[in-house]
Formats: sequence, C-alpha cells, structure tokens
Amino acid sequence: MKLEIKCLECGKRTRHFEISPAVYTMKGDMGILLRNSITCPKCKKDISNGKCITPSGMFMISLTALMMAMIGEKEGCFQLPSHLKGMAIVTKENYDKLKKQSKASIKLG
Repeated sequence: MKLEIKCLECGKRTRHFEISPAVYTMKGDMGILLRNSITCPKCKKDISNGKCITPSGMFMISLTALMMAMIGEKEGCFQLPSHLKGMAIVTKENYDKLKKQSKASIKLG
C-alpha cells in the first residue's frame, strides 16, 4: 500500500511511499505496523520506530478504498489496484503478536 508519510527528523513529506506489507487494527488507535524498516527518502535517516507519521484522513480514505476493492474482487467484478495491496486488517490480539516481529511502525497524525 502506498501512503504519504512525514519524517519527524527532517520534517519533509513523501507521497506514494510504499509501506507493504503492513497491518492495522480496525479500531485504529495503535498505528500501522510494518514488516520492514523505514528510511526517509529525503534525509536517509532511519525513521522506523515512531519517527514518522501519516495523515489519518488520507489513510482512512485509502483503507476505505481497500475494503471496497476487496469486496469487489471477492465478487469477481473488480481487481485490487497495486497501490492498495499489502495491507491487512487484524484483531488486537494478532496485532500484539505481529508487533514483536515488526521492524517499524507509523503513527497516525
């Protein structure tokens, strides 16, 4: 999935940043977990753990589009676009388990 992120080290934004694979809970209070670490494309610093944010409004729009696309794909009338692939919505219990294996997280801002 591609999102806009803001580096809290240099303050610059990057649009269309690929975060896949990633997980998120439906409640949304825990942020986004990523399997891979994050390096800021602008300043090249490691911003993996709490040093970057994504606008929550834009993320919710992408998440809504992802859910609609998944329903359409299941019905056989739509194919999931590449920019929405790689995000899984999980339960809090699974999120806690995956948190131990993840290398990065993104806060919602």
